[in-house]
Amino acid sequence: MKAFTPIILIVIAAGLFFWQVQPLYGVIQEMRVQSTEYDGALQIAEEIETLRGELADTLASFSPEDSVKLETFLPTYVDNIRTVLDVSGIAAKYGIAIKDTKTGETAQEANGSGSLYSTASLSFNFSTSYTNAINFLRDIESSLRLMDIASLDIKQSATAKSGYDFSVTLHTYWIPRK
Repeated sequence: MKAFTPIILIVIAAGLFFWQVQPLYGVIQEMRVQSTEYDGALQIAEEIETLRGELADTLASFSPEDSVKLETFLPTYVDNIRTVLDVSGIAAKYGIAIKDTKTGETAQEANGSGSLYSTASLSFNFSTSYTNAINFLRDIESSLRLMDIASLDIKQSATAKSGYDFSVTLHTYWIPRK
């Protein structure tokens, strides 16, 4: 019996290893892999926090005038009244009276990189000469507010011999705060 005791203990030890220790060792290995993934996620979070701080410092370094220009270019909320006033102000330089102003519904769109921005449409009509209309549209193109001309219809004016009736739809953009 003394000869079999070490063999029995070895068999019991091997049995414990395969039924008890081996499954626990597998769980430990999975936890090590998961820990490595979490360490990587923490590293990325620290890099993002550093980048956020750098961007906040850059934004704080803008002059008040530049901050106003940035907010005009790509605002954080839609202000249809301000947009209509901006377009009307540009039109007034050429003696153009904006008529039948309509604002469209807003929508959120995902661009190619996956970030979200919102759009609003503004439709209006006006009558003027072709030269004034071209100058007006050039000023809209070069204005600080980000606008795209989505549609432009031109018809000969029924009331003025040398004038045209224009119908324009603009899209303007903003980034909503989250």
